[in-house]
Amino acid sequence: PTFSRKPKAKIVKEGDNVELECRLVAVPEPDIFWYYKGKALQPSDSVSVTTQSDMHMYSTMVTITKVKKSQEGVYQVVAKNREGQATLDITLKVKTGEPEPPEVVEPLQDVCISEGESAVLVTQITGKPTPKIVWSRDGQPDTSLPTKVQGETYSLTFIKPSPSDSARYSVTATNKHGKASTSCQLTVEGVPGPQAPLFVERFEEQNVKEKGTIRLVAKVTGNPVPIVTWFRNNKTLLASPKQTQLFDGENIVLEIKEADSEEDAGDYKCVASNNVGT
Repeated sequence: PTFSRKPKAKIVKEGDNVELECRLVAVPEPDIFWYYKGKALQPSDSVSVTTQSDMHMYSTMVTITKVKKSQEGVYQVVAKNREGQATLDITLKVKTGEPEPPEVVEPLQDVCISEGESAVLVTQITGKPTPKIVWSRDGQPDTSLPTKVQGETYSLTFIKPSPSDSARYSVTATNKHGKASTSCQLTVEGVPGPQAPLFVERFEEQNVKEKGTIRLVAKVTGNPVPIVTWFRNNKTLLASPKQTQLFDGENIVLEIKEADSEEDAGDYKCVASNNVGT
């Protein structure tokens, strides 16, 4: 089973009706279970569990009528079939209107991207009165960061950041009743520059018995990934049923079965080329 995406934490007022829903894909049909505080969730007059399916897609939902403060916490859904098991947590926060210290309902998550991609760091924090939020980079408050506030959701967006933006980012929330914080690591990996092909491993001369197997193995690097061409006696090697050519972007293999001394003996050469060089 595979959950399609992780739902955001649910923040509601006491007395509201609540729906906690998640979607998943599974083959074969899974058994789906809900848990609350580590125990199987028991349906009642105010709590119901429903599951619907459409082909191999499933939607499962917990509905709570007139939710109470005592029902907040982490709800967990578990899907099992013979292929394995998947688990998903959904946090429910119930606000009563009473003063309370800041609470991180949905913490920041580590993000790793390649240079040129974009990233959004998101957290959900509650508290009454509304807490003061401070973003920091590597432990130092930074008011220049491109932050955004939408209700109780606080986000920091990076549009095509560079490796120099890699750092540990944190949020500290403070009001007169207390303080809470959450942090994550943003890693921006640099994209390697153009590089001509370079053989880091070369194949060696081979002596093969008649009707034996020729196996030539090499390893090449390059950016962009090079195109590999095989030659025999300085002529392009033509494909044949007994021949296999493999290249995964790094490892090169040429295998010829039932080798014939007249057809297959000779001087083999492998050429790797890209738009930087050969």
